[in-house]
Amino acid sequence: MSPADATAPQRNLPAHRDPSPKKGYGEVSATGSTGDPAPHCRVTEGDTGIKVSSPLPYTEQAPSLARRHIRTALRGHTDALLLDDTLLVVTELVTNAVRHALPPILLEVQYAKGSPGTVHVEVADAGPAPRPQCPTEPTSPRENGRGTKIITALSTSHGARFRGETAIRWATLPAMTQPP
Repeated sequence: MSPADATAPQRNLPAHRDPSPKKGYGEVSATGSTGDPAPHCRVTEGDTGIKVSSPLPYTEQAPSLARRHIRTALRGHTDALLLDDTLLVVTELVTNAVRHALPPILLEVQYAKGSPGTVHVEVADAGPAPRPQCPTEPTSPRENGRGTKIITALSTSHGARFRGETAIRWATLPAMTQPP
């Protein structure tokens, strides 16, 4: 663990989140690639699909941790293309929350079984972070600003909604019946 991780603020889940599994879903343990339990990740599985809920650290490691949770939970339940697209959308939404919003960050992904199946991704945060008057590091436009274009290209719909101080950015991805 790096010193930056050790000093990261401790967070609680937003009060409006119900931590209990929804009716018809049984809780399943998620494991990381090493077989160790994925910290703070809750996976529920039912007849209609799989739901993954995970609070994420407010650090640069959050996108990687989010990908690991989703890959572990959905592997074997959906086709590789939908899983790859889901991981990319999750990465973009979580990265934006870390860069532009306030903690806490909560990831929720729901895979709805069916023909074709869909994946709905939500990333909740505590709203926009105050912007500094002048940026500390200039960034090239080539390095930033493609996240929304990626999400638009991969999802059938996406957007944002607000619940009090909580901002929720979401996207819905369809399973493809045939490769493009």
